Amino acid sequence: MPLASEQKLDDGTILGIWDISQPAERLPAAESLTAEEQEELLKRSYPQKKKQFLAARALLGHLLGERHPICYLSGGQPFIPGSELQVSVSHSGNYVAVAVSAGKPVGVDIEVMPRKSLAKAKSYFLNDDEQRQTEAGCSVEELHVYWSAKEALFKYAGNVQLNLKDHFSIAPFSLSTCGKLSARISGGAETGQAVLSYWLEQGYILVVTGA
Repeated sequence: MPLASEQKLDDGTILGIWDISQPAERLPAAESLTAEEQEELLKRSYPQKKKQFLAARALLGHLLGERHPICYLSGGQPFIPGSELQVSVSHSGNYVAVAVSAGKPVGVDIEVMPRKSLAKAKSYFLNDDEQRQTEAGCSVEELHVYWSAKEALFKYAGNVQLNLKDHFSIAPFSLSTCGKLSARISGGAETGQAVLSYWLEQGYILVVTGA
């Protein structure tokens, strides 16, 4: 099983990462998918996208011990039909991440690093306070933490009307190889405080809601 990481957070969130550059013998066959999943798979024309799609389902099955389909709401949010479990999926390059939570929303984001274009896009996803926090100098890694944290919060909130700059705020933090983040969501059903966990690994960053 080409797992890069698998763990359970203190709040019960289950998290897994799959490196799809490894052999794909454990990926599910297309004919084993539900009709809805097969339709979604056909929308992905690139082999890498198809592999990410199949790997997410294989990873979810590994984390839960049995196969579960992943379907999507009209806004693109994934869900497990007939289950109260909450699921979030992210992929970047050769990495696929899946987070599962019981009874509460969850959001995960994985990004291959470095993505140097983030420095030029700061005004798109950092609010005024966050831009002031980074004025004295901010590494690419720190920007990745802000970006991925807000992407995870966006998935957690489940409201496509929210945007990264205006509705999600990350409190000042000291960068480390792993840590916790305090955040605030303004708008939508999940308005209030949130906690996230992050990891800076060789070549990628992972952020998930929960601690």
